[in-house]
This record gives sequence, structure tokens and C-alpha cells, in this order.
Amino acid sequence: MTGRGVFAQDHRILATTGIWKNDAARAALGLLLAGLSLGGCNCDETFVGLRGSLDVEPAELDFGKVPVGGEAERTLTLRNSGTFTLTVESFTAALPFVAPDVATTTIATGRDREVTVRFRPTSIGAAAGSLSITTDEKDVVPLEVPLIGEGIEAAVRVEPLVVDFGEVLWVANTERLTREVTITNPGTDDFELTQVELTEDAGGAFGLDPRDVVRTFGPGDSGTIQVSYLPVAMGLARGSVRIATTAPTAPEVVVTLQGTAVGPVMEVCAGTVSGGEACTAAGGVPEVNFGPVPLGTMSSGAIRVLNVGDRDLTVQGQLLGSPGEIVFAPSFDALGQFTVAAGGEQRVDVTYAPQDYQFDAVNVALGSNAAQRPSQVVPVRGEVPKPRIEVIPRSINFRVQGGVNEATVPVKVINCGTLDLHLTQNVAITQTGGPSPGAFSLTGALTAGTTVPPSGGCTQADPGPQFMVVFAPGATGQYSATIDIVSDDPSEPTVTVEILGTKS
Repeated sequence: MTGRGVFAQDHRILATTGIWKNDAARAALGLLLAGLSLGGCNCDETFVGLRGSLDVEPAELDFGKVPVGGEAERTLTLRNSGTFTLTVESFTAALPFVAPDVATTTIATGRDREVTVRFRPTSIGAAAGSLSITTDEKDVVPLEVPLIGEGIEAAVRVEPLVVDFGEVLWVANTERLTREVTITNPGTDDFELTQVELTEDAGGAFGLDPRDVVRTFGPGDSGTIQVSYLPVAMGLARGSVRIATTAPTAPEVVVTLQGTAVGPVMEVCAGTVSGGEACTAAGGVPEVNFGPVPLGTMSSGAIRVLNVGDRDLTVQGQLLGSPGEIVFAPSFDALGQFTVAAGGEQRVDVTYAPQDYQFDAVNVALGSNAAQRPSQVVPVRGEVPKPRIEVIPRSINFRVQGGVNEATVPVKVINCGTLDLHLTQNVAITQTGGPSPGAFSLTGALTAGTTVPPSGGCTQADPGPQFMVVFAPGATGQYSATIDIVSDDPSEPTVTVEILGTKS
């Protein structure tokens, strides 16, 4: 479709012709017209084709949908379909349309000229205007070319921008909490959601499930992501999720995450009156080690269960093993499942009054509803100071054959106790079987009164006196013997070493 503007009527040739640019030319034309008139010319018929005419294509410029802040271009073709050269003096248009940036242009008869018109929307919605084209002829109405377009814009709405999980009771069975964040496009243009990432997780407390939102969001489209929270420490935790889009108005949206963990926190302290106590909060290992306690005396200690959190602590105590002569007050059976208020403690006194030389030990197992350190085992042990004999080895097996007539094995006596060990008899060997007597003997045998200090350990490498057992059989066959080592160890006063020998 084309539009046409005729810049003069036939009876005003002088005003319409763009080629008469000086007085001489106009005078010549006047003489010509006068001569024709004298000759009886019908001027209306002779000059009916002497006219300027401007066509435009297309007759209307439609820019379609253009993002706000963007720009679209359309080309307009100007054609001179008249019989004289035309001069276009100006193009004008009102914003958001932009007229061609072209100075005065001349279009010869039958020729075209292309110009560019732009649309730069500043708001959402339909826009309409016109391009006005004028020439240097003052009596001609300017040609108006309709202009239409629509401003569109992609928008990003994220709700909520702050996800507050509030106070969360953090106990041993607390489950991860989840919330949804909705992303919507309320605009009139598409945008791409290019990335969703958890930029701060507070040490693993916050989680993110982006689901299927990394995609194109059309106008009115929406999607959801899921964020979650499970405390890893008491108190306030903060995190954040970053959402990246191609929308010019929202290239990045940050969602703030926060939650506050509240609940009980169990701390256990244990020790003796004389040795002090150790606590879990300080990285210590709580235990009640009475060490050596002489017969007829008593040693004291305590186990303290503290709640350093801000909610009630529920605790169950249990003894693993037999306490022997270790006494708890109150007993854990009497306490049953007990509650420790925030900031409070439950104290259990422990006493040890040995009546024999047996080693006493028991473990106290404490289980609670706390999320951090929900359980703790407290060893409790005590013993009476005494010597404790160990003989290495406690059995010997000799084997000699061929031309070998003798074999020897060392025997060591070690004191694994806390007091000096004294031998109360001479160490001797007794042969109990064999084809011939005198097959066994001792070298360096220990005597009564030998003192063995505590070794500090209880292995072959620990210091202690030793002697040699000699096997020198006179005839082939099987032999046997025993060695009795007698000491003042109250728990094991006699240690018997069993000996076998074979000669082949």
C-alpha cells in the first residue's frame, strides 16, 4: 500500500516546481506562458501533468513489541512519482518514536529514497504517533505516516525475599524444615532464569532444591524453588540464595535465609575431689578415676550433668557393668529419666570405700534429647594399692633332638601393681614326669625376700628380675615340671609355671 502527497495544483505550476530556483528561470517560464496564452493556449490541459507527487511505502509503520529501554527500526521508502524534482525539508515525530536523522534531501522524478524510523519505548503498553514529512513548499500540507508499536518489559517477582524459619527447637530428632520461594514473571516479555545457587549455607544448615526453574519464564509464568534449614549450631544462622536472570530490571535477586536454633545442650563434668574434674565443653574426657585407695578409707568424686542450652534437657542414666564398691548418690535407678532446666544441673556424688583387693570399674552411660553431644559415657574406677605379680611366660614347651642335649628359656617376674612386690619363698622347680630324673634345673633362681618395684606397665619389655629354666634330659621321651613363684600379691599369691619337654 502506498500514500501520496501532491504538493501543488495544476494552476500553480510556478509554486510547485522545484527546478525554478532563480528569477531568470521564472521570467523565462513567464514569457513562455504569456506566448502560449496569446496563441489561444488551453493551459489547464497543457500543464495538467506538470506536478510533484510523493509516495511512501509502507503507508504505516508497525514496530511490533519492543522491550522498554530497547529500540526497533523500520525502513520507510519515499518515491517521487511526479514530473518535477522534490525537496524534502524535514521529518518530525514525537517520542517514543524517533524521526530519521536526515538533512534536506532531494528526490528526482521517478527515484526512491529510504529513511530509517526508530521506536524507543519508555513505558509498557501500546504507543501511537505519526511521522510528518514536509517540503520547502509552504502551501502544501505535510504528509503524515502513522506509527504504532508496543512497549513490553520482562519483570521478576520473587516472594518472599526473606525466608525466616523462626525459632527451631533443635533436639536429637529434629527434622529438616522446608519452605518454598515463588518466582513469577508479571511483565509482558520473556526472561531467562539462568542460575540459582546457594551462596551462603551457614556451615551446611541451609539447603536448596532448585527444581526446574532454570528455564524461560514467559509473561505470567511462575515456578518455585525449595529452601531448607536444619541447625548445626545453637543461635542465629544466616544464608542466602542468588537468582540470576536476563530481565534488565532484575539481573540478580538475592533471597535471605535465616533461622534460630533453640534447645537443650548437655555438658558433662566428672572427677574426684583430689584430682579435679574434666568437662566435655573444654574438650576434656570426663571420668572418675579414684586411683589406689587403701583398704578401710574412702575417696569421693562427682558426675555433673549441666544444661547450657535454653530449653529443658531430658536425660536417662544407666550403669554398664557392676559398680562393685562404687556408690552413686542419688542412684541412677532412683533418678530414672530426669529433667535439667535451662542453666541448671543434676549432680550425682560418687564414693569409693574398698573392702577387698578387687579392682572396681563401671561405666555410666548418659543419653539425652540434646542435638549436640546427645550422649556421653563416664568411666568410674578405683582400686586398692597393692602389688600385682605377672610372670612371663607362664608356660614353656621344650623340644630337643639329634645331637642337642640342652635348651634354656628365661622367665621374668614383673610387678604390675602400685606397691612393691616381695617374693616370700625361694623359686624352685619340681619335675613331675619323664623317663629320667634331673631333666630340669634353674639358673639364677630368685630367692625369698626379692623385691620387685612397680614396673609402670605389664609387658615383656618392662623391667623385672629374671632367671633361666634349663632342660637337659638324659633319655629320650616326654618330661614335665612346675615352678611355683610365691609373693605377697594379695590377689594372686602363687603363680605356677607349667613346663613340658621332649627329647627325640
